[in-house]
Amino acid sequence: VGAAERRVTALQRIGHYGSAENTLESLMLTLKQESESLSTRSDEQQSTRKQPLYREIRRLQDTLLITREKRVATDEALEFLEQSRELALQGQSSVALVHAKAALKIVPSSRQGIVLTAIGELQESPNLMEDADQTYRQALKETPPDPVSQYRLANMMFRENRFAGAAKLLRVLVEERGTKWMDDTNVIDVLRSAQLMLARCYKKLGRIRDAHEQYRNLFVDVDEMDLSTPPFDLSLVSAFKDHTEKDEVLREFNEVSNMIQDTRDMGPSMLESRHPI
Repeated sequence: VGAAERRVTALQRIGHYGSAENTLESLMLTLKQESESLSTRSDEQQSTRKQPLYREIRRLQDTLLITREKRVATDEALEFLEQSRELALQGQSSVALVHAKAALKIVPSSRQGIVLTAIGELQESPNLMEDADQTYRQALKETPPDPVSQYRLANMMFRENRFAGAAKLLRVLVEERGTKWMDDTNVIDVLRSAQLMLARCYKKLGRIRDAHEQYRNLFVDVDEMDLSTPPFDLSLVSAFKDHTEKDEVLREFNEVSNMIQDTRDMGPSMLESRHPI
C-alpha cells in the first residue's frame, strides 16, 4: 500500500491524474479483496484487521474523488488549449488567446506550466513580446516547471540578439537534463533543440570551444569517433530526422571545427570568451 500511495503522490505532483486514478482504483480493489477474504478467518482476526482496512478504503475513496475531479478539469483545460491552437492556425490569435486563458482558470496547479507556455506562444507577436517574456518566466516558477517555456524564452532572446542571456537559460536547461522537468513533456527533443541553440549562442559570443563541445554532444557515440581532423561525416542522433536540418547542423559543426583548427596556433585567447557566462 505504501509504495502504491507514493506512486499516486508522484503522479499527482506531475499532473498525471489519469494514471493516479488508475493506480488508486487498483489499490482499492486489492484492499476490498483482502477485506472479503477476512470472512474466512476467526472473529478475532476479523475485528483486528477489518476496521483499519475499512478506514483505509474510505480514505482512498476520498483521494480518488479529488484525483478524478482534477483529471476532468485537466481534460477540459487541454480541450480549450486544442481549440486555441486550431484558432491560431486559422489566424484568430486574439480569440485563441481567450481560449488559452480560459484553460488557465480551470487547470490544476500541476499543469499550469504547460498552459502558460501555450499562452506565451500565442503572445509571441510584435505587439505582445513583452507579455510573452513575462508569461514564460511565470511558467518557470510553477511546480513542476515546463522546459518548453525555458527553451522558447531563450529562443526569443536569441532572435533579439541577446545571446548571453539566452545562453544562461539554455545552459541551465541542458545541464539539468530533465531532472526537474515534468516527465510528460518530450524532454529529449527539447534538450536536443536547447543544446543546438546553446552551441549557436556560444558561436555568436565567440566561445568557439564551448560551441564545439555542444555540437559534439549532438552526435552519436561521439567519444568513440575521430574528431581530430575536419571535415567530419558523422551520423546525427535520431532526433534530427529532417535532412535539411541535419545538413545544416553538420555544416555548422564543420565550420566551428575549422575555426578551431585555423586558430590553434594563435593561442587560447582566440578561442575563449573574455567574459564567460
